[in-house]
Amino acid sequence: MKQLKLLPLFFLGLTACTEEDNIASYPEYTHYENPQWVAVQRPDKATAPTNWTVEFGGGIDTPQWTPVSATPANAPTWENPDAYIYPSSMTAIIRMSEYIEPDMSAYDQLAAFIDGQCRGTGALRSGLWLLQIKADPAETRQVELRYYSTSKQELFVCPNAFRFEADTSQGSADAPFRPVWDSQSDLPYYMDVTVQIDLSGFDEAAVSENDLVAAFAGNECRALARPIFTDGQYKFNLRLFARQAEEEFQLRYYTAQLKDIYVLDTPVKMQHTSKQTKDILLKEHGYMDAYVSLPKTLLPYATEADAASAFINGQPCSVIQDQKPGQFTLK
Repeated sequence: MKQLKLLPLFFLGLTACTEEDNIASYPEYTHYENPQWVAVQRPDKATAPTNWTVEFGGGIDTPQWTPVSATPANAPTWENPDAYIYPSSMTAIIRMSEYIEPDMSAYDQLAAFIDGQCRGTGALRSGLWLLQIKADPAETRQVELRYYSTSKQELFVCPNAFRFEADTSQGSADAPFRPVWDSQSDLPYYMDVTVQIDLSGFDEAAVSENDLVAAFAGNECRALARPIFTDGQYKFNLRLFARQAEEEFQLRYYTAQLKDIYVLDTPVKMQHTSKQTKDILLKEHGYMDAYVSLPKTLLPYATEADAASAFINGQPCSVIQDQKPGQFTLK
């Protein structure tokens, strides 16, 4: 009986404890001042570059090649000898060499010498020189011919042209005598070279009237030529001068379209008074093709107005040959 009476008190105590525990309590939070956050300004928009293009070629301006020339020779003062001293004579009909003849004039001078003495001067008639040589009848020594070119300001000598023989003639109008001349200048040797340049190995290039071909002996320019259009193509005609008979020449070609200089590997060897033709096939060099595509994340933003370039040492070195949005072909 006592136990039954205690049960209500026990439950009453449990009920009172539960109600007290359900009373809510809240932690005290730290309060902050308004931070005044401001969004960071986005980067400035990049402007389209204007210096990412290079010219197709080397970008070299027209070189200032200037060929050296021989030191001008002074005009001689040759005079005919006294006819009474040298009673005998022989005549010579002379034709000049292909080097002298094109700019020959009546102001030029021709003379014959025996033992260093002038024995006669010539006269120009219809492209041939008529020369009377005076000597003693007993003289049968070698005749030396000397010639002065007014336009070239150059002196030429033929040391042993022929032997003197009284009352004879050397050469005729139909078959004139043609001396082999040695120039007395500081550039006594010469040869003619015709150069033909073939640029068919290039994607886009052709020989033009502003191109140049020069011949160098070391660092000294000895000949320079601009192209002449003949037989359906451009040709460069050079006359090379040498100080020594065994000199060699390096040919250099400047193309105005590509603005580049090509130095030819094979030298030209001096062959005095000779004529040569050089056919030169050139090919492109110093380039590669690059095919560039943007990553997928950038492709949605690609337009035809975009630009691309390749750089070497901070300098642009390419041209765009083909372009689609997001894709470039660079040379």
